[in-house]
Amino acid sequence: MEDKRIRLVFFSAWGSDYKQFEFSLKSFLAILAGGAGALVVVFIFLLFGSKLLFQEIYTEYQGAKQNVLRRQFEQWQDRALELGRRYERLHGLPSGLIFTEVDKRNGGENAEALTGRGGAFVDEDDNILPTLQAGSQPDANLYSSHSLQQASTVDFNTLTPTDLINHLESRISATRQTHQTLFENFETRRQQLAHIPSVKPILSGRITDFFGKRVDPFVRRLRHHRGLDVAAPYGTTVYAPAAGTIELAKTTYRRGRGYGRVVIIDHGHGMKTLYGHLSKVNVKQGQRIQRWEIVGLVGDTGRATGPHLHYEVWADGKARDPVEFIINE
Repeated sequence: MEDKRIRLVFFSAWGSDYKQFEFSLKSFLAILAGGAGALVVVFIFLLFGSKLLFQEIYTEYQGAKQNVLRRQFEQWQDRALELGRRYERLHGLPSGLIFTEVDKRNGGENAEALTGRGGAFVDEDDNILPTLQAGSQPDANLYSSHSLQQASTVDFNTLTPTDLINHLESRISATRQTHQTLFENFETRRQQLAHIPSVKPILSGRITDFFGKRVDPFVRRLRHHRGLDVAAPYGTTVYAPAAGTIELAKTTYRRGRGYGRVVIIDHGHGMKTLYGHLSKVNVKQGQRIQRWEIVGLVGDTGRATGPHLHYEVWADGKARDPVEFIINE
């Protein structure tokens, strides 16, 4: 069989010269296969080279991105630590006033046997009502309740870490400013609170009549009672429930009439307290008095069925239930 051959002729584009090459079919196929293999090798080399180059570029990009994130995280961490320190400083501040409770002392008589009550329901001959109703306007902030304003709420799930830290920083700054304002006025408020009758005027006893409607023990009719009747052993100590000035210290009285020996304390801010049916008055008119100082002793002077303290609290010229103000239960 005749061997097939392949002739390749190359012509010049600028002249009539030409070149020709002649190969056997087997040689030509071998040349084609070698060229194709070489192309494959070059392609694979380029492919892996580009992949390595891409990986190197991607690694550098990720490294730079991680460095940015690391710096940002370090900033968040520093700000979070500072927030923690600021919170600890705020948390370490006193949170409120502390009221000291005085130990109670039991009277010498059986509590069930204490039945003293009073009946000075129309002021009779004491002429005390104008004294209680007169005075300056009260500071309503000291003894009336207030509704707390609700703080605006924030959905923390929608905040980025930076926005969250910014929000917390602003909240802490606002809280610190509020605390600063509160403590700037702390002494003034504490002095005002010292004038609120917030403790029991006697340490032991039995309440025989509450504030409000009750059956008068003398006339047996339903009448309004302007205070508390607290039965206690004769001579039990009566204390001032708040600081103030003695406005009335009456030692003379008519038997079976009115409050008997009676004391009125003006606590300021429109607050006054009355102590009736005392056996002894330990204060004088115009005297300054502090909380827990002795006002007098329990007795049965005036219109009374037995030894007890008649205790009234007046605010802005109106009688109030003393129980509303007592906190040393």
